[in-house]
Amino acid sequence: MKDKVITFSVAAYNVEKYISQTLDSFICDKEIMNLFEVIIINDGSIDKTANIAKEYAEKYPDTFIVINKDNGGYGSTINKSLYVSRGKYFKLVDGDDWVDTKSLKSFINRLKKETADLVLTKYFRFNDLDGSIEVVSDKKAFKNAYTKDIRNYEFSKKLAMHQITYRTEVLKNIGLHITENCFYTDFEYNIKPLPYIRSVTAYNLGVYIYRTEREGQSVQRSSWFKNIDQATKVSENMAVYYEKIKKDIIYPKTKEYIKNTIADSAKNKYVILTSMPSNMNSYDKVRLFDERLKKASKEIYNHVPVVASEKWGYMIKFLRKTNFSTFKIINLIVSRIKK
Repeated sequence: MKDKVITFSVAAYNVEKYISQTLDSFICDKEIMNLFEVIIINDGSIDKTANIAKEYAEKYPDTFIVINKDNGGYGSTINKSLYVSRGKYFKLVDGDDWVDTKSLKSFINRLKKETADLVLTKYFRFNDLDGSIEVVSDKKAFKNAYTKDIRNYEFSKKLAMHQITYRTEVLKNIGLHITENCFYTDFEYNIKPLPYIRSVTAYNLGVYIYRTEREGQSVQRSSWFKNIDQATKVSENMAVYYEKIKKDIIYPKTKEYIKNTIADSAKNKYVILTSMPSNMNSYDKVRLFDERLKKASKEIYNHVPVVASEKWGYMIKFLRKTNFSTFKIINLIVSRIKK
């Protein structure tokens, strides 16, 4: 089978309401469609997701591929699609999101001659409640759209999965594996390849359209509360990962970015835990998370208040200094502010 310019990995779990829009967005000129593959990983859906995806694979067999598997979580869909991918580049698309068809052609054509390990693009944020759409762009990243040596690259803010395209060879060479049966593991995907990236470029294109305000999304506040144990697990795992590879990160700016981003992610877990209702066992959970994070990486642990805002940095340090005896007071204050 002929290799492709890019593999799009579509994680699909019970998205029958959205998957047609997702897959329709890839349908364009046959000449362009022959250059990419869309691997749809049906992660144990119990609705009509698999049947809908099968229709596209039957109609466009050179582009769409369906893999049915038992439910293993978001990370398992990445691991599976990466293993079978044939594209020179690799990009994730969630089964309830889609791509901008007009930009897709330019994106593919540019990737044909591309050599950078990391390609960044703009993306759009679509509000599912009111239908509004806004472009999300890192002005600093897109100021100069040409390949840069990663050692001189200025990471100005956290990279989002929606703007990332990796050179597949980099991912396979490092044996990238994402934690399975766990939410929020796109964070691992955003960070783990970075120590091995040597070049980066930015395209002034909006490729990915990210659906927000959808009921049941894992990024909703209620979902964060419900899945907080998995969220803290990801932060703890990434702190362990940092300790494991920090000596091997050869570029100071990359190391600083990874350290700041992991610490900031951990900070967010303190924010969530201190705003959770007390009847959700938030006191025990925040103490346990604090203990495990410190054990995982003291460097990340100490850096959390540094990357936090002044208010949250003070609160986290105060909680630690008082051995969390002041948690109930802070929990009361924060929960009222968050309402």
